[in-house]
Amino acid sequence: MKLFPGQVERLIFNLEQVRGLTSPIRSAVFWAFMAADPMSVAEVADNLGKSPQTVHYHVKELIKLDLLIPVEERKRHARTEKLYVRTGWEALDQGAQASPEYNRLRSRSFALTAKTMVRETELMYRVMEADPDIYDFSTFRRISVRMTREQALELRTKMRELLTEAVRNQPATGGVRMHLLTYARPTEGQSREWAKQFGVPVDSLLAEDEEEV
Repeated sequence: MKLFPGQVERLIFNLEQVRGLTSPIRSAVFWAFMAADPMSVAEVADNLGKSPQTVHYHVKELIKLDLLIPVEERKRHARTEKLYVRTGWEALDQGAQASPEYNRLRSRSFALTAKTMVRETELMYRVMEADPDIYDFSTFRRISVRMTREQALELRTKMRELLTEAVRNQPATGGVRMHLLTYARPTEGQSREWAKQFGVPVDSLLAEDEEEV
């Protein structure tokens, strides 16, 4: 693993960083950047379909939050543009030790990620009508299984290792830019059982979900 100056191997999101990523556009801008492949504001703006001015504003905010760092410069036409990477080669949350406020913000941030996944999926299926081979770049499987705590921890480690390997093995040039995401959660029914067991109120949360539907 090769780190850029100022980049760290593992970044654990702090509370302010998590709060900053609850902005829909800022979250999209952050996740559009990569850890191993420096990108410009113009490239990210093109990928997101946003104006360079909008992306530049959020890049400045992400730098203040220590989530992005400038690492290179390059000539493009008659001007010089900066290239950025994520501050952490790997970005993680605080896990089981996080505060309730932190967890609420992380949940809101995940909702933004889910919306991005919906848009990406809709666009992929639309263009796939013109080129069926595009499906080769898509993988989605959803299953329900029983796991012990040890098995769940082992699965989490393997999934992270798989993503790390994908970053290390990406081609220097060319290829298709993709979002890879691992997801494993207890089912809603299982979490309801735990909520009853520990006396955790979830009625208001479930009511909000029903209203959105």
